[in-house]
Amino acid sequence: MWQVHSTRESAGAARVARVGRWSGASRRVLVAAAVALLAGPGYTAVLAQAPKKAQSRPTAPKAAPQSAGPKRPVYSGKDIPQGLLENLVAKVGAGGVTRAEYDVRLLGLANQNRKKPEGLTPEERKKALDAAVEDELLFQGALVDGVLRDEDMCWRITSEYRSSETTPRIAPNSFSDEELMAYYKASPAKFSTPVQVCARGLRLLTEQEKQAADGLRKQAVTNPEKVKGWIELGWVTEGQNSAGLPLYLTDGLVKMKKGQVSGVIVDEHMDAKFIFHVTDRKEREVIPYDEAKKKVRFEYISVRQNQMEENLVAQLRGGNASASKEELLLFAALKAGTHRQPLLHRAIAESYLYRRKLTREQALPELRKRFPVQILTAE
Repeated sequence: MWQVHSTRESAGAARVARVGRWSGASRRVLVAAAVALLAGPGYTAVLAQAPKKAQSRPTAPKAAPQSAGPKRPVYSGKDIPQGLLENLVAKVGAGGVTRAEYDVRLLGLANQNRKKPEGLTPEERKKALDAAVEDELLFQGALVDGVLRDEDMCWRITSEYRSSETTPRIAPNSFSDEELMAYYKASPAKFSTPVQVCARGLRLLTEQEKQAADGLRKQAVTNPEKVKGWIELGWVTEGQNSAGLPLYLTDGLVKMKKGQVSGVIVDEHMDAKFIFHVTDRKEREVIPYDEAKKKVRFEYISVRQNQMEENLVAQLRGGNASASKEELLLFAALKAGTHRQPLLHRAIAESYLYRRKLTREQALPELRKRFPVQILTAE
């Protein structure tokens, strides 16, 4: 790393420290630096100085541009899907609190009070039920307000359904050696050691050093050992942050050959020039199957997940040829009541307060008028 291995001392020590961080405004600089590394002999990258920070914020921020990618599906039906409402302990409008949801509340309250659920007092049980009813009121308000037309919320619901219908049904220990070996042979890049290069660099700070940069590079190409001031970076690994350098710079370094010298990299923002030299290189090697077997099994889980997802979509599709995969999964998720799972239920309920800019105390009286509550249990 620059700060660890540098032996050069100068009046520009503060600037040296800034260079060593490789972060913040210097990212644009390093992207261009990576291009320079790959450009070959004689290349000079002139990097633009980072723009100055604005003195004041605009009063009205501009709207973010629309994404060029396809839109995520949302629910557009007239009927509001409630999911499976079995064994209700309370009705709340068209929805309600199920026994399972109430039991989750009891368990949470018991844990808070360091008790077992059966040890809760009648008052504590009523408190848990009241809290569940309040969340259901907010949940119903969000559904009526159109939360299922929100792309991000529908994506979260679909993702949860996709995971719940595949991951729990996979038993990695049941994978046979034959299918694992077949996957291993078909995917050598996944089970290989990464490329590594051993590199060093010159950081030129003074005007005298900068003026000598082209000559230093020529000397480095001819006889790098005669060049003084190399900073040893050590081994730089493909796909990893190495030697204090970001990925978009190390990705360029690992593509250089042994003995190759980069072009002179001009960094106007950092007020410096750089030259890199690769002293050694280790190519990618396939890891023996016996050593990679645990990773092969782990990676193969995603293959099984994809297979199960495709089978699930085929079953959901039936004769519906026009619907996309994501639309089919969203519809199935809502039908199965995935949006009622605890974390999603809470997120949907809280979204009502966020959209309306209300507190719970402000929102609940009106919601009780809109969605009548009927308690169905004596607790």
